[in-house]
Amino acid sequence: MQPLNEGGKEHANSLENNLRGVECSLGDKDYISHLPDLCLLQIFRFLKKRDLFNVMLASRRLGSLTSCHGLDRWDGGILTLVQIERGFGFEIGIASDEYPFNTDREMTSYQYTIEWNEEEKGFVEKRTRNGNPLRGCGSPVDFPIPSPFFANLKEILREHEARIIVIDKFRFDGLLFSLLLPLFTGHRVDRLILSGVVSQGITDDQRRSFTQFINALGVKDLNLEFSPSLNALLTEQFLKKLRLTDLYTNTNLKEAQTHLFRAEQSMIPILTLYSNLESSCVIVHADWVITLIIEHMKTVEESVDCSSTWFLALEGNLTHFTIDYQLRGSGYTHQRGGLLMSESTSTMAVLHSTQRDDRKFIRVQFSRKNPPKYSPLW
Repeated sequence: MQPLNEGGKEHANSLENNLRGVECSLGDKDYISHLPDLCLLQIFRFLKKRDLFNVMLASRRLGSLTSCHGLDRWDGGILTLVQIERGFGFEIGIASDEYPFNTDREMTSYQYTIEWNEEEKGFVEKRTRNGNPLRGCGSPVDFPIPSPFFANLKEILREHEARIIVIDKFRFDGLLFSLLLPLFTGHRVDRLILSGVVSQGITDDQRRSFTQFINALGVKDLNLEFSPSLNALLTEQFLKKLRLTDLYTNTNLKEAQTHLFRAEQSMIPILTLYSNLESSCVIVHADWVITLIIEHMKTVEESVDCSSTWFLALEGNLTHFTIDYQLRGSGYTHQRGGLLMSESTSTMAVLHSTQRDDRKFIRVQFSRKNPPKYSPLW
């Protein structure tokens, strides 16, 4: 297999034809089970990512072998999907010392673009290796994404795993995520970043398609910080269906005003699951925010590192009385300066409140070690 180029296709086709011939000659006899592990691993090195995923499902033994570290030298990729001035493109970067053609570079990258050419009245494709990073244009284009874009992306993703995905300057569309989802079969994506993605209004179908895409890829970290129009995604059902641990949305106060989501007290079990939750458009109430914080502290007490941050809008007045009232019988103490501590563990939280444009916000820094230094809560 020749990664990051088209030369591997002939080899793959030849390998496939040879395997078909072997299958015809062997009939129904099971010779695979008698091969030693080292022999199977050598065979697996010729398989692509999606094929390895199918092998993993075949049996317990094969599944264990496919998780071998030696087959992961093309993992950990950063994939960027970008809308350029007259078309679309993607770029994937792989950082690995064992990667072929990568002896003098810390990262090998591959760029693909497909742009509309007015003279030829058609799309023109371009492929480069280790070229300049792709840059997105200012506003989304109106024409649909050409099918060769998805075909080339599919071929690259069969050979390289994307652990981080960046979608830049695309128009938010449920169809986009429906088309992308089959291409990531067998991938495990840790982080999804939407930057400069715009929406003219999010429908339930778009929200459903996006939720399915996130959960199917196993995304834990969702960053919408640079796509303020996507604040409208936040609803109670949306947050309940996601399986995230980190969520970041736009914290610009003026842009967050376009969509505000008032969380109910019944959402405490959902919100406590977030290690990092930074969103100025999510409103929590002072009457139960301390209860929310305590419930989250209980979930992280057994963790080795529980350093995390929340930033949320606050409704109501958070006073010493309301804090002490919610702390009754909880096993947590409250000190001046906004410090909450557990009586039985080293878990602590520092509360810091601000007020801007007649709106109140609360920042909570969770920690096990020395608490971060903030100005007092009052």
